Amino acid sequence: MAIYRKVLLYQGDLWALSTGCGVIIPTADGTSLTLSDATSLLAIDNEAVYLQPFLGFIVAPSDRLFIQGFGQFDFAANGNPLAVNTTGSGLTYADKLTDANHAHVDLGLGYWLYRNDCESASGVTGIIPMLELNYTKAPAPATS
Repeated sequence: MAIYRKVLLYQGDLWALSTGCGVIIPTADGTSLTLSDATSLLAIDNEAVYLQPFLGFIVAPSDRLFIQGFGQFDFAANGNPLAVNTTGSGLTYADKLTDANHAHVDLGLGYWLYRNDCESASGVTGIIPMLELNYTKAPAPATS
């Protein structure tokens, strides 16, 4: 489940700037690996929480053309506990599995081909072809 708090920092005639932060919380069950004789080999609890601060903008130099984008980080606040059965006597805590942090950049260009702002409009009220570029970067793995 994702919960976001957004704030409009500035809104002018031609552009706007916003910021916020998302919190991603787990809702699914964990997973496990069990042999046919019911011996548990490993278990991973689904407990990871992620924080996603962002900064976004939109620029509209005309009533038809607009450019929008955002930068966002995705931080793993904690990890998923891992338990393994190494001795045959049951599961014991081994470590936490934690996803890598990520940085995201998105830039989009759109143009209103058709726009009907009439409050009583029904059916198609707008057509906007868009070009969008996305970039995601995770840190390089640590080497020893």
